[in-house]
Amino acid sequence: TTFHFIAILAAIILIFLMFYSKSLVRSSYSHKNRSYYDGFRLKKISATFSFLTFLTALFLSFFFFTFYFRSSKEQGENVIVKVMPTDMPSAMAEIVRARSPIEERTLLEKRQTEIASVEKRIPLENLSEKAVIPSSPTANSPMIQKGDTYIYKSYDQKSGAEVIMERTVLSVGNEIILYAKNNKKEKSKILYCNGEWNLIRTRNADRIGGYNYSPPLKYYDFPLYPGKTWGQTSTETDVRTGKTRIYTISGLVREWEELFVGTEKFMALRVDLETTLTGPNQSTENGTDISWYVPELRKSVRSEISSNKEGRVERRIMQLISYRLR
Repeated sequence: TTFHFIAILAAIILIFLMFYSKSLVRSSYSHKNRSYYDGFRLKKISATFSFLTFLTALFLSFFFFTFYFRSSKEQGENVIVKVMPTDMPSAMAEIVRARSPIEERTLLEKRQTEIASVEKRIPLENLSEKAVIPSSPTANSPMIQKGDTYIYKSYDQKSGAEVIMERTVLSVGNEIILYAKNNKKEKSKILYCNGEWNLIRTRNADRIGGYNYSPPLKYYDFPLYPGKTWGQTSTETDVRTGKTRIYTISGLVREWEELFVGTEKFMALRVDLETTLTGPNQSTENGTDISWYVPELRKSVRSEISSNKEGRVERRIMQLISYRLR
């Protein structure tokens, strides 16, 4: 590289100056007219010789240390690149084709910015590869564990607002208790679900406000497999006011699709929900909830939620960005 070339050239120049200084000292002692070279000049030449010798040794040590460190680092990065899968996303494949570690890092940062920007505009079908049905086409009820944590990024397509949401399993038993918080609202919530992630009730952090659902909102009807359908009517009750609304849900399981969470590849079942929410004055709000459920992660990794209330359409995308399973 340019750095190594400059370092080698500078080292050669210093070595030449060192030997030139040494030759001056020797010639001063062997000169016939030694009185011309007084003691002050001899000391000055000797000091110059010693300084250049020290400077040369210091520079060469720095050069070899830097060269060894950079070589070791590059070798480690090359090993990481070699073990990457051949069927990685195109953005990662382009990074592997970079010619140097510096270019790799620069391209990686560029691709991460581009992917974050493009993800807001392109639907999942355009980001995913062709669906492949796994050996076991059925997804059974999840084995939810205490401590399981999921972090999502929610993006509102109308306002452009982004929210980071965290869901942590606090307790597992007859009910699954989830602690829910985000980086925008100060108040957290407690969610109560059954063993299939179907919502039973919600409570605010003060344990006063919230909603009850009877029967639990059936987001999933395990076991899941392509072509399965279900329907449900559930009553939502505001625990503070006692007001009720009626949820009507229609579910359809579509095909398996291959998608990525970061650089990890998973097989996910697409689940389409159509919902109708009817209020006390017979006002209605229609909506859709398209989610991609991954059995290995025991939860959905992406959701596209839309609603239409009196002609006002809202659309929100939730994407899993990290997780921790127990």
